[in-house]
Amino acid sequence: MYGLTLDATYLALHTRRIPDVANFTLEKLCPYMTQPIEVRLYPDGAQIPVVSWQMARQFEQNKQNHPELGAFRLLPLKREEGWPVPRLIDGFDGLTPGRLLLLTANMRRGLGDMVLLMPIFRAQAQRLKQLGWPQKLSISSSNDFSALFYGQSFLDTFLPECPGLYQVMAFDYTIEYGLNLARMQHFIGIRDWHEIDLEVKLYVPQERIARWDALLPEQPRVFVNWASFDTKRSLSASIFASIKQAYPDFAYFTSLHKNPQPGEIFPGGPVNLWPQQTDLLDLLALLANMDVVITTNTGIAHVAAGLGKPTLVIFSGRLYGWDNYWPDLHSYLYPTMHPIGLQEKLGLTEHEIEQQILAKLEQVWEERGHAVEV
Repeated sequence: MYGLTLDATYLALHTRRIPDVANFTLEKLCPYMTQPIEVRLYPDGAQIPVVSWQMARQFEQNKQNHPELGAFRLLPLKREEGWPVPRLIDGFDGLTPGRLLLLTANMRRGLGDMVLLMPIFRAQAQRLKQLGWPQKLSISSSNDFSALFYGQSFLDTFLPECPGLYQVMAFDYTIEYGLNLARMQHFIGIRDWHEIDLEVKLYVPQERIARWDALLPEQPRVFVNWASFDTKRSLSASIFASIKQAYPDFAYFTSLHKNPQPGEIFPGGPVNLWPQQTDLLDLLALLANMDVVITTNTGIAHVAAGLGKPTLVIFSGRLYGWDNYWPDLHSYLYPTMHPIGLQEKLGLTEHEIEQQILAKLEQVWEERGHAVEV
C-alpha cells in the first residue's frame, strides 16, 4: 500500500507556494472516482489517504499527461517499517481467519467491469464462509460504484478509492483484485466459472424507484443509447426513427453522460434524463423503471440486465473481452440480455443492426404479453 502526501520540492519549483493542505478528486482520470481527497504536507498518520499498488502505478503513469499530479508524493506503507496496514495475501492456506479488504479501485475499470465482478465477489464471500471466516467482504472501489453494492448480502463495508489509513488499519488482510481472471478463480477456489452462481443481481431502494416512476409517463418506456465512450461502438441516431415509427406509442428516454441539455436530444428524439440524475443510484433507478433497454454502451447494458430488464445490447465495434468470462457467458450472467452482432463477430452493417433491433424488440414485447403490429 501507499500513502498520498504533498511533494514540497515540486510545489516550491512549480507554484512557489507550499500549502499545508490540498483537496482534489481523481474524476479527470476516472469518471467514477468522485471521492473528495484531502492531502496534507505533514499528515496525521491515521488520516493519510491510502492507495493500492495498482492505483499507485496508474497514478505515476498519469503524471505524464497530468503534470499537476506531480504535486503529490507516494509514500510506501510497509508493515515491516511499522505502518499499521493489513497483510497482503495471495491465498488463505495457514491463515487465522480475520477481516479481509478487497482493493478493487482501478482507473481503467468501467461501470460494466464492476458489474461483472458481482458474481465473483459473491463467490469469494461464500469461499471465505466455507473456510470458516465469519466476516463478510469489505471492498475499496471507485466512490460512485457504491450504488452497485446496495442490498448485496456479501458486503460488510464499502470504502472509496482512497480510504484513510485509519479505515484500512481495521483490517487484518488485503487482496488486490485486478482484472486477472485466473487469479480470481484461485482465490475463489474454482477451475471453471460454471462452479459458481454466475447470475448478476443488482438492487435499488424502492423509494428511489418510486421517485422516478412518478416522474415518468405510464405508457411503455424504452431506454435507448447509441453513444459509447468508445466512439467506434457508437451508432448514428437515424436508427431511432425506425424504432419510433414501429412503436409510436412508446415513451423514449436516454441519459447522456454529463450532458446538461434537458428534453429531447434532437427533434422527436429520446428525452435526456441526465440533468435530473444526482448519482449513479439514480441511473439504476431510472433503468429499473424501463420496460426495455436498447444500448450500444455496454456499461448501461450490464446494469440494465443486472436489474433483470430486457436488454438489447448492440455489439458494433471493438470488444474488450474478459477471456472466457464475458461475453462468452452472457446468457448465464444476464438471462434477460439479447446480444445483437455478437454471433456475427461485430460484422453487421447499420441496416442489419436496425433490422435485428426491430425483430428482437418485437420478440421481447410479445414475451411480455403485448403483441404489437409492426
